[in-house]
Amino acid sequence: MPGAMDKETTVFHKLCEVARIQDFVFYSELGHLVGLNMGDPHHRDCLSEILGDINIKEHEAGRPLISAVAVLKGQICPGVGFWNIAHEPIGSYHGSRDPGDRDKFWSDELRRVYNFWTTARGVPARAGSPIP
Repeated sequence: MPGAMDKETTVFHKLCEVARIQDFVFYSELGHLVGLNMGDPHHRDCLSEILGDINIKEHEAGRPLISAVAVLKGQICPGVGFWNIAHEPIGSYHGSRDPGDRDKFWSDELRRVYNFWTTARGVPARAGSPIP
């Protein structure tokens, strides 16, 4: 099983690949890529931490929240971890639980992700790194 940094890099590259083709990826698929079982609450927490770390690094690099492309199977919407990281520590989401507010924020962020990654000339080696 890959180490923590390798897991983060693997997940990040998959998110970039999915964003470039303007698609979604299920959390279960991301977990499987790095040897996590989404049926195990501890493994779900591990994936949530990986995605949070990626989003923080990407935000610090001035890029959109790339995990917006990761969704729950059967619901096609982000999980609670997406909202938590967008609210704090990133602060780009004001924290409303109103479904309309959440849908608008996610839709806007997803559009930013797709716009950025479909025009980016390369993919960084790691989250938050400069684009080559």
